[in-house]
Amino acid sequence: MGLSFWIYIVIAIVAFIVRQMKKSAKTTHETPSRTSGGDYSDSKPAMTFEELLREIQASKTPPQPAQPARVERTDYEAKSLETIPTRKYDDTHSLEIYEKAKNEAFSRPSLEETLKLSDTVMKYSHFKEYEEASKNSVAKEVLADLKEPEGFKKAFIMSEILKRKF
Repeated sequence: MGLSFWIYIVIAIVAFIVRQMKKSAKTTHETPSRTSGGDYSDSKPAMTFEELLREIQASKTPPQPAQPARVERTDYEAKSLETIPTRKYDDTHSLEIYEKAKNEAFSRPSLEETLKLSDTVMKYSHFKEYEEASKNSVAKEVLADLKEPEGFKKAFIMSEILKRKF
């Protein structure tokens, strides 16, 4: 995490703050639009007659109490009430297994004893498929020419020929 990473983070934060400030300034400085019917003093959009009538009727009628949603029981919910027997952890059994494995470890041959050099595959030719072929590029040719004195002379003469006088 270099310095450039932190610079990008700071720039992103500043840009975000400036954008939010522009949005808030835009909403506070908006003026209501004028129509041919007159001037609206509040910022509410014009409502149609039907919407206004629905709003008045809704305010006159008392709100109905909300009824709780009916929950139907399914078969799998009834089965989930069954108790599942749990098994007690037997510490003595695990200690016996551990001691048995520890004793067997000394009787088994080690990795050094079982390893035979004749079993090891020691051919590396299958990696040659993944090697990149050397590419002859112009830069390599120029570098080879510059290492020789005659090639340097050719390069100097070519640079003089290609140089502009003015």
